[in-house]
Amino acid sequence: MKTNISRLKSHSVRRIASILIVLSLLLAGILATSCETSDPSHPFDTSASTSDLTTSPIPPEPSDNTKTEPQPTTTTTDIPWSQKIRDLKKKLLTPIVAGKSIPFSARILRTPPTASTFGISTDPVIFSNGKQLLDYLDEARYGWQFSDDDIDQLLAAYDDDFFLKKVLIVGAIGLSSGSIKVGIEDIIQSDEQLNVLYRFQFPETGTCDMMSWHYFVEISADDASGRTVAKSYLPNIGTPTIVR
Repeated sequence: MKTNISRLKSHSVRRIASILIVLSLLLAGILATSCETSDPSHPFDTSASTSDLTTSPIPPEPSDNTKTEPQPTTTTTDIPWSQKIRDLKKKLLTPIVAGKSIPFSARILRTPPTASTFGISTDPVIFSNGKQLLDYLDEARYGWQFSDDDIDQLLAAYDDDFFLKKVLIVGAIGLSSGSIKVGIEDIIQSDEQLNVLYRFQFPETGTCDMMSWHYFVEISADDASGRTVAKSYLPNIGTPTIVR
């Protein structure tokens, strides 16, 4: 009798254990399914950006207009002001001219160039009467911008009385910057010629606009007698064709 009771208890225990195992498996399956469908610690956020959600972004495919070839590197070729001035100074170096210095006085006018005289300097010419000056100004004002006041002052200063004892040396200077100051350094007299020597003052920085100046140098008619004016040593000497 005791043996039968023991067997019954053993059978009941095994049955209960089997039931518990099955229940444990079912509960584990339910819990696993719940974890896959919802994670309470990281709720879904519709406001999160793509970059926040990906650790290694995939680059977008190029559109039809996108060039995949490497683009060349562009380099600037602008020359610094200091280098431009150094180069210009070399071109404008005053030559050593044989002869003696003679008295003079000079008038310098800023005369902005037109298209036909852009950057051009001219050889100096000498005038011994008012008509020569008038004809020159009548022609030059189509290539350079003279103000009416400047023209009136020139004609008033260099009238017939002026040319009784003096002559006038006239020319144009064209440079790459209006910031440069232009003047006449000296007039050198030799047996056959008169040489005009120019003076330039260069700022540390300045504009890169083309500018022109006209100079009017007064000397004694006796000092000029029998002599011509030497050609200019300035760069870009030319004789522009001025269209009226």
